[in-house]
Amino acid sequence: MPTNMIFRNKGKQLLLTASVIQFLFSNTVFAQEQREKDVQNSDITIEDIVVTARKREENLQDTPISVTAITGASLEKRGLSNISQIADFTPNLTFQSGASLGSGTSSSIYIRGIGQADFALTVDPGVGLYVDGVYVARSVGGVLDVLEIQRIEVLRGPQGTLFGKNTIGGAINIISQRPDDELSGYIESTVGSFNRVDIKGAISVPFSDTFRTKLSVARLVRDGFVKKVGLPFIDASNDVANGFRANGLTGFSGIVNDSENVGLLGGGKALGDKNAIIMRFQADWELASNVEVMLDFDYTRKREQSAPRLLTNITPIDTINFSQNPFANQLGWQAFAGYQYLLPGEINPQSAAQRAASLLGVDIFDILPTTGDLKYVADPSLRSSFQGASSPSRSDLDLWGLGLRVNWDVSDDVQLKSITAYRSIDNTFARDTDGSIFLINDSTNFFTSRQFSQELQFSGISFNDRLNWIIGGYYSNETGNDTNTVSLFPITIAGGGQINNNSYALFGQATYEVTDRLDITGGLRWSQDAKSFSTTPGGVRQHVSNIVGIGMLPTPPNPGAVLTVLEVQASRSFVDVSPQATVSYHITDDTLLYGSFSSGYKSGGFNQRLAPLFQVIPSFDAETINVYEVGLKLIGFDHRLRFNIDGFVSKYDNLQLTGLQNVSPIVENAAKANISGIEVEVNWVVSRHLKIDSGFSYLSAKYDEFNTAVATDAGGVQTSASQRLADSGINIDNLLPNAPKYNFNIGAELSYEIFGGEATFRADASYRSKIALDAANFLLEGSLTLLNLSANFVPSNSTWIFTLAGRNVTNKRYNVSGFADPAGIGIFSAQPAAPAEWSLSIRKTF
Repeated sequence: MPTNMIFRNKGKQLLLTASVIQFLFSNTVFAQEQREKDVQNSDITIEDIVVTARKREENLQDTPISVTAITGASLEKRGLSNISQIADFTPNLTFQSGASLGSGTSSSIYIRGIGQADFALTVDPGVGLYVDGVYVARSVGGVLDVLEIQRIEVLRGPQGTLFGKNTIGGAINIISQRPDDELSGYIESTVGSFNRVDIKGAISVPFSDTFRTKLSVARLVRDGFVKKVGLPFIDASNDVANGFRANGLTGFSGIVNDSENVGLLGGGKALGDKNAIIMRFQADWELASNVEVMLDFDYTRKREQSAPRLLTNITPIDTINFSQNPFANQLGWQAFAGYQYLLPGEINPQSAAQRAASLLGVDIFDILPTTGDLKYVADPSLRSSFQGASSPSRSDLDLWGLGLRVNWDVSDDVQLKSITAYRSIDNTFARDTDGSIFLINDSTNFFTSRQFSQELQFSGISFNDRLNWIIGGYYSNETGNDTNTVSLFPITIAGGGQINNNSYALFGQATYEVTDRLDITGGLRWSQDAKSFSTTPGGVRQHVSNIVGIGMLPTPPNPGAVLTVLEVQASRSFVDVSPQATVSYHITDDTLLYGSFSSGYKSGGFNQRLAPLFQVIPSFDAETINVYEVGLKLIGFDHRLRFNIDGFVSKYDNLQLTGLQNVSPIVENAAKANISGIEVEVNWVVSRHLKIDSGFSYLSAKYDEFNTAVATDAGGVQTSASQRLADSGINIDNLLPNAPKYNFNIGAELSYEIFGGEATFRADASYRSKIALDAANFLLEGSLTLLNLSANFVPSNSTWIFTLAGRNVTNKRYNVSGFADPAGIGIFSAQPAAPAEWSLSIRKTF
């Protein structure tokens, strides 16, 4: 698209938003003195929300940033269990648990179509996640459970100046509840669908007026919602099992006798379960009248199955391009051809079993009955409740963090803040990637990360309180290891690597009050990321020596051959300067108009999934973005209506896209994109009994151009990034992943005094348009409407609280992430969302 056309379209987008703002303003300007008098005479008003989006406390309506703020009380009324569920009512936010290639504990967060779905150590997220001021570097362990949260702030658009790197799409800032001044606490029990049993509790103990502590714990248990099934023969003397062994087919799930962890008929745990222990300890200590120390320790332990993975499609054998399989020439045979015969052109597992039965000369009903848990074979509508499984499934997570914050009021006008933190992650996860009853593709990861960070902030006010400023510095070091094995029957790739990342930053921002109504803000951040990566010695081993007996694969010329992954090291440094500028004007005391320019960057890195034949470690550059935004925030109707709207246009450069090279997912800088949109949020206190909240977003996210420069790829072949991605199905007309064009949500809360207490009923509906789960658009999800319900009852003069909640009450079946490799192994698989869930919670406070 020509540059002049791009900016004409951007101008139209901003003009449309400005026109809406002008219309709204013209209908809300009325006598300020009379409005203030009405507010004083009314107790039915919008709740003021304090946010720290600019590293200082200020009213949400005075903050010239697109922010959604959700209070802890709102989370509890909605019956939410983890923070990913805030996407139901947050414009332009997609937050999924379970990345496309990761464990169920991984998060995939996108704001305005910008983010990252890969959990790999060498790839950084595009949306920053912060917990009590501490940056969480990895998406593994990023799906946090709701426990003692004061509020969550979702900041849309790049936040590079104050929050730093990898906030190119935005940031999610989580603030926890601090210890109380008095002895207090609660205990809560929840029961629900899929044998859910949760127990939570917290106690605040003030040892003195200056030293307060709080301990919060939770035990969360729930069965999975996708049952594992496999071929039902496990007896070693079974003739069918012996027949498979005789012909070398040890890859069939029925051969493995592990009823605990492999999906045999009637055995194995269901996928998508929850089994977690969570603990948080906090201590606040006022060392002096001007010095406060806050200590935070958190620990999470999970022992769960992996996220479910459903087989959604396959590539027929006669269309597979085995030239993209590097093992064909090296091992002398088409490594994956056998399993394409077992899946002959359709996803019905019965046809696959039919083929296997005919090859063995046995009856199909000896292999796959049509009753019991395998009835999903004949009924496609049941497949979202069952997954074929042929390999172990697990997700073991141990995560803990320690944070120390010191606030020192150096003088009445200057404050020094120090944030020191250490975080540790150990996650072992194994999954059946193809989701079929045959052993085609599974993987196991041993993932560790150790992160230390230190931030210093000097902030203050000057020039008769007209200048509000902050300057600071940031340092972090992260070391980690991700050793993995990927089985592509009958071979296994073993590899992975170690990282050592160091980040440095200097930043500053100042807001000058030109008049009582006009403010000008400017900021700048310098960042440097020094990264190193070294591969783990490993390779590929061919496990099955001879399966000529059923004529599926020729005898490999060198049984047991190993193709080694190169043991190499690489290092790179990335430097960025991100500016920010904002002009804001209070048209009235309750109406803020602002315009801003901001830039952001996401660090580059390395590719760690290296198949043999790679001569070097492929690396990729940083992403950058420039965003222009205008917005309006107003309070009207006697302080009973909050209305916020913003429009933005973005120029997104050096997109990091993932294609396939040598059967390995490879990230490279391949495209530019133009992203623009509008976001609206409304909160309306209709009466003393009724509140309505709503949100809407429109997003236009399109590729602008692809990188056509020719270079040597990791396999030594001269080609362009655009051609390599085109070979993987990624083209300029594709939808950007996780960037729905429309999002809409509406919620109503009705409160009444009944049965000697106060009852609150909530209904929340959300809609999103079609969405692509992957860059190649092989995995597309149609439009989706969800409905959540909750009811809350508090008896009069009581310390009991009862909450009934239902999520996805209409039982919509849809997928949240997926993986497709049509050319390598011919597999398309997706992770389904949970079906309808109901829960009942009882809380006792003291």
